[in-house]
Order: sequence, then C-alpha cells, then structure tokens
Amino acid sequence: MGRGAGALPRRPRCRVVEVNRPNRQHRRRRGKSDTVDAEAAARAVLAGEASVTPKTGTGPVEALRQLRVARAGAMKARTAAANQLHSLIDTAPDRVRAQLRDLTFKKKIAVASAWRPTVTVTPEGASRHALASSSSCA
Repeated sequence: MGRGAGALPRRPRCRVVEVNRPNRQHRRRRGKSDTVDAEAAARAVLAGEASVTPKTGTGPVEALRQLRVARAGAMKARTAAANQLHSLIDTAPDRVRAQLRDLTFKKKIAVASAWRPTVTVTPEGASRHALASSSSCA
C-alpha cells in the first residue's frame, strides 16, 4: 500500500500493520495475483506473523528520501539536456560546429547560450536558436 493509503486509517482505534512480501516459494506454488497476495497478507496479519508498525513518513528519513528523489530527477533532466545539446551540435551545420568543436562542454554551453539568432529560416539560424534554447537547460 502506498504512503497516502497507509496514512488514511491511522486513527486512535485503527491498528495498521505492515506486511512483508510473501515467501517466493509459497507465492510461486499458489500463483501470482492480487487476490492471492491480499489473502496471504490477511492470513499473515491474523496469524500474528505481520506485526511491524509502518513508517510514519514524518521523520528525517522521509526528509532525506524527498531530497534524494528531487536530486535524482534533477540529474536525469541534466543528463537529458546534455544529450540533447550533444545531438544538436552533431547535426548542426559546419560553421556552427566549427565554432564549438574544440571547446569544453561548459564553454560550449556558455557560447551557445550567448547566441541571439535573428533569422531562424536558415539551417544555421535554426541550429543556433535550438542550441541557445537547449543550453539554457543544461
């Protein structure tokens, strides 16, 4: 159950327990389905095998998880922007590629983001425009 659904029944008279994943051998023998899993979870609770109180999601561990999720998303977006910039440079006209060829990646970003192309109907102008807008994300 997700965090939102697990937080709902936390009331003074409701006891919430966390059920671990069922034994793989038992699961394979009885089949894999939501119905079988739900029944196995209910049996584990009734038998007293599941007695762990779920995490509240309000402590420092949850705060760290939130920061890690945000960082992972930012790193993924940064990588995607860098890949897009490399691809645009690879397919740009020769004059544009020549201006960026021997530069480091950070310098390529600085040069491309400084471009202010006015004519985007030519391949060179469109390339400069695309590189300028892509480099602002990298």
